[in-house]
Amino acid sequence: HDRIWVSANNGISLLDPESSSITNFLQNDYFMDDAHFQDISGELFYGGYNGVVSFEPTEIIEDLNIPKPRFEQFYLFNKQVNPTDTIDGQVILQSSIDNSKEIELDYLQNSFSVTFNGFPFNYPNSNQFRYKLIGLHTDWVYPLGSNRIASFTDLTAQNYELHVQASPGNGKWSEPKVLLINIIPPIWKQVWFQYLSYTLLV
Repeated sequence: HDRIWVSANNGISLLDPESSSITNFLQNDYFMDDAHFQDISGELFYGGYNGVVSFEPTEIIEDLNIPKPRFEQFYLFNKQVNPTDTIDGQVILQSSIDNSKEIELDYLQNSFSVTFNGFPFNYPNSNQFRYKLIGLHTDWVYPLGSNRIASFTDLTAQNYELHVQASPGNGKWSEPKVLLINIIPPIWKQVWFQYLSYTLLV
């Protein structure tokens, strides 16, 4: 089926009308809209600020190796927390943040950050990321540039799920990496305490 090649100021894109997908290549290069040519053999030529790029479209193999997102570091009030660190008498991480499925925080520990990356690592790193904190966000958040951190401040005490996805930049996203984050409310806001207080009053 027919596929469409398009140059832009952030690379060259392959549009597939059948699957409605877009695959991006050479995203660090700037190409001019009117500087393109296809010779009699079918080879494509694109002109950009860094010179001319040419390729045979039928030989282009899309990168199907979608990176797997990984959590790197956990920060509480901008201070890095390492496994087995004791904070306010509590060990938040029993193992690395990447190997943690769930963490529990006190209601006063409601401002934190999580950094992430994708494996295998690309160099230069063209991986793209998006995250969503279920319980706070309804839509995905797309970090700008090379920023790979999700930061949250003054969260309400409740249960959250942090979902992070990675993409090699071709519009295809990985399965989400999930971290359960439970912020425990103060004792006077917990159901059992309110029930007990009501019972004693009655």
